[in-house]
Amino acid sequence: MHMLLGATVSLAMFALLYIALSVVVCGTWKLAAAACARRSPSFTAGILFAVRVLPFFAAMAITLTVTLPSFLLLEPSATDEPIGAAPFVLGCGCLALLIFGVARALQSQRRTSRAIAVLLRNAVPLQFPDHLTVYEPQEEAPALMVAGMRPATVIVSRATISTLSKEELCTALRHEMAHVRRHDNFKKFMFRLCPFFGMSSLEAAWSHAAELAADDDAVRCERDALDLAAALIKVSRLTAPPTAELATALLLPASACLSARVQRLLEWENAERQNSRMPRYVVATLCASALMLMASYSTLLAQMHAFTEWLVR
Repeated sequence: MHMLLGATVSLAMFALLYIALSVVVCGTWKLAAAACARRSPSFTAGILFAVRVLPFFAAMAITLTVTLPSFLLLEPSATDEPIGAAPFVLGCGCLALLIFGVARALQSQRRTSRAIAVLLRNAVPLQFPDHLTVYEPQEEAPALMVAGMRPATVIVSRATISTLSKEELCTALRHEMAHVRRHDNFKKFMFRLCPFFGMSSLEAAWSHAAELAADDDAVRCERDALDLAAALIKVSRLTAPPTAELATALLLPASACLSARVQRLLEWENAERQNSRMPRYVVATLCASALMLMASYSTLLAQMHAFTEWLVR
């Protein structure tokens, strides 16, 4: 009974923290995006990803480091205290949420694997510089995408190969390999693992920032910028099926995104290289907060135990 009560209380606290933090993120993520407006797309994408997964990992960290230890250390092991209705309902809801998230993520992975298998059935492997292998499917395929996580598979359609010049295709492939280095498909997997209503706009903002960051990684000079802009315009004119769920394509379907990316690439020679490092005051604040939490850990345990006692009753 003691361990069952501890597990129920921990799950209930996870649910409360996850819901509360997710609501806060839904209402405030645009402030974080605005604060990153003058930073590099790489920095912005990193911050938006961190904000998106913050509720899940913060709730998990607090549950494992505060809620569960407070119960194990401060709750008498011989207690026969019954499980209240509130923690029972919250605990069941938490289990349902976790199971739903895991099932959703695994389903996306299975669908992506099946889509890749279909495209690779009769695909022709093509060798590019840096020992990069690209597959050209015989069936209708997305223009250019990197699908899956480990290993990631780069797929380019026959229409794309015939439409783009060699230089344009190489620059576009560098764009896709930037997504691989940044583990963007794995990040999409994490989004599906942490479900919550109202996060779609935040995920779309992260996706746009990730595309801009990949553009920056692909471009080394003004000529590369022009090649990538031309590739984007040409690919936008091709008709292709949608990409797999855990995949990143050269071009998002939104035309506004296309216009912004092309305009940014055409102005590449005048673009200032923005700072992508974390500001020192943010690092200092995080370190100071961590030290304060460590210094007041025993007080946090007592307060958490008092709250869970109230919750059980």
